[in-house]
Amino acid sequence: MRRLIEEKMSIIDGLIEAANVPGVKKNKDYRILDMPGADADVYIPLNWEAAKALAWKTKGPSGEWLIAHEKNPNPWRKEIREQGWTPIFFIGKKDKIMVYVKGGDVSRPKIFDRFDNERGAAALPLVGYSWDAEAQEFIKDLKANSGEIARARRVIDKVPLPAFRKAKKGIGREWR
Repeated sequence: MRRLIEEKMSIIDGLIEAANVPGVKKNKDYRILDMPGADADVYIPLNWEAAKALAWKTKGPSGEWLIAHEKNPNPWRKEIREQGWTPIFFIGKKDKIMVYVKGGDVSRPKIFDRFDNERGAAALPLVGYSWDAEAQEFIKDLKANSGEIARARRVIDKVPLPAFRKAKKGIGREWR
């Protein structure tokens, strides 16, 4: 019984920790998914600012995902807005992965490691899933969240992109 209580408290602590991402607000800037098979916190960033905050400011190892580049929103604009991919971040204590699903179709995800290398199902053990070529447990968890993923996609499509303007001083440009 004590072990069960400790496990439940660990889950609650993880959710509280996950809900306090610096600089962004839950439900406004990102959504949290319930993925029982993952040994990680699972987020859908709804805008470029949230992608940056989730990739860099959460506990665990840093990631080098291009869509979360801190000074350039063009990859977010191209891959997420124009091509219609929905990003899902799995952030564990030891590693993290990023998953792309096309709109709300979870049957053929693209899976990237924390260095932005496409790895497929081979990356799933990094965040607690057992490896199998079809990634059945992972796909089952994604399908259980397909409604939330589709709702997040609709929000992503409505969020304005950062404006581009010339810098006031020096050579170069800045994002506002």
